Amino acid sequence: MQALKPSAAKENDDGTIAPAPLCLIMPGSRRGELKRLLPAFAETAHLLAERMPGVRFHIPTLPRLEAEVRSAAASWSVPVEVTATDEEKWQAFARADAALAASGTVLLELALGKIPCVSAYKLDFLANLIIKRVTVWSVALPNLIADYPAINEYINESLRPGLIARRLERLMQETTERHQILMEFEKVRAVMRTQRAPAEISADVIIDLLAAKAADT
Repeated sequence: MQALKPSAAKENDDGTIAPAPLCLIMPGSRRGELKRLLPAFAETAHLLAERMPGVRFHIPTLPRLEAEVRSAAASWSVPVEVTATDEEKWQAFARADAALAASGTVLLELALGKIPCVSAYKLDFLANLIIKRVTVWSVALPNLIADYPAINEYINESLRPGLIARRLERLMQETTERHQILMEFEKVRAVMRTQRAPAEISADVIIDLLAAKAADT
């Protein structure tokens, strides 16, 4: 007889029940990415829910993709909340324990938000043709900034739901893996931190470029 697994919900110090862990699912901002990634992300969510009963899922998406995402999520074996506004996205970030995300700038958002995450991607036909020419050791911006492979990347054949579900499970609990990635994210935040507003720095760069161009004419 199979042993019952404990619920993912935890008890607070005051005896109240804390919300079950929340995993963000972020399959990208292009329709091609949704088509390539959502089936694997759905299977990953199913496997993670088996390992962590009670775990919750949330897909923040864009208004132009909302209908497609909702339609796909309706067939998932686990409940998943879908939202499409910036306000709801940042609210989800504030509550999230971990995230499964398509490779892209969202990984930097997650790192700055101190949300442990896993990166996954399936390249399209053209990208597969040129992938062998790519020499950079990682395509995850936080990894490049930290100069360390903090975020696990699963691309093409290495995108295996069972493997990713187990990694997410470790990241959503008080484990060495979770503490390690959060430590690396602190390095990213330190590098990105500036004493002046980014808009002011950008304005100075533009002014200097215009001045240099005027001097050349």
